[in-house]
Amino acid sequence: MIEQFILSQKDFCENNNKYINEKYEKELILIDAKINELKFKMYIFKAHGFIIGDFQKYGAYELNVSNNIIEALKFYRSKKNISNNKDIFMLDIGTNIGWYPSLLGRYGYSILCFEAFEKNYYVAKKNYCYLNKDSNVIIIPKGIGSKIKKCLYFINLNNAGNGMVLCDNKSIKDKILSGLFKKDSKVEITTLNTFIPYLSDKNVALMKIDIEGYEFEAINGGKELITKYHVPFIVLEFSPPFLKEIGSDPRELIQFFVDQGYKISLNGFLSKNFITAEELLKKSGFQINCYFIHDSMTYLV
Repeated sequence: MIEQFILSQKDFCENNNKYINEKYEKELILIDAKINELKFKMYIFKAHGFIIGDFQKYGAYELNVSNNIIEALKFYRSKKNISNNKDIFMLDIGTNIGWYPSLLGRYGYSILCFEAFEKNYYVAKKNYCYLNKDSNVIIIPKGIGSKIKKCLYFINLNNAGNGMVLCDNKSIKDKILSGLFKKDSKVEITTLNTFIPYLSDKNVALMKIDIEGYEFEAINGGKELITKYHVPFIVLEFSPPFLKEIGSDPRELIQFFVDQGYKISLNGFLSKNFITAEELLKKSGFQINCYFIHDSMTYLV
């Protein structure tokens, strides 16, 4: 199953003329990225004003989250006495245009990426082509949810390149009428549990989830993976309004992690400034990055 995606993205790089999408290419720019000791180039969309703003200000996208992830992966390697970064796996759920594989692939980490939106998947593959041939980055053109199914992808008209997956016909009508979203395409949804055979013998250190309110659906389809292997570090973009739009309960999502032995921080994985679920629910406004650290790791911090 995994092999087909590896071959597909390598063929994309080696025989790029077969896959050129002129419409997408006209919307792209090549930008310089700089974070810590790394300097590299990557493609982004001209309309991604908020991403361009991050690069202009910091030289990188989501600088704080990026550095927190780098620190957590280094910490994991040290505590687990792992000799090679390639033996450490990260799951990037909602990879967008491929910032995290572009960054962490250069550190040599293995990354399993999921991106349902065809346009973003195209650019993520272009950015993959800038990595060295030995990099262990796998990009899968599917969303992550509670069941294997097909749903509709809606583009956010105020945030190019971003959107929401909706599977409930009732809420779809509201989205169209609101004028904030436009129906784009059908997307395939799979589950995290589907990948247990592939990941069961891997060191899955970290999971990043940013899928605009579909997070609880992803967790529901990955409970076996999370509870059986207790992924030590999980960073999640927590947005109560988006969760409610999908029909999920923000409180139930956070409580799941608490029940599974995770502590919550807003200051990064290695911070000991933990907060309760109630404190998080009071703080969270529209969107906030939450760091979940499993008890198996917190005692080592």
